[in-house]
Amino acid sequence: MLIISAGANRRLAHFQVGSHPMTPDGAPLPGPSGVANVWLNVGHGSTGWAMSVGSGRVVSDLIAQREPEMDLDGLTLTRYRTNSAPVIRNPHCGGR
Repeated sequence: MLIISAGANRRLAHFQVGSHPMTPDGAPLPGPSGVANVWLNVGHGSTGWAMSVGSGRVVSDLIAQREPEMDLDGLTLTRYRTNSAPVIRNPHCGGR
């Protein structure tokens, strides 16, 4: 009861706002990052709370090597790679 009472006290309440990272095309980036054992689930922008659960499921399926329930065509990091774009290699990760 003390927690509920304190939560109703406006003098004790404060608001927190963080950044909302978003990709240029507005679609999130779920999936492998290109670096060994680093997975992405970012870029949801202002729809993060609504979309992150579904893309979290996609990422967990990929990590567990299960087929995701949705088609990832156009949603992974590869959508930003062109034939002429250089592939950045990290020498600290075995050149991956």
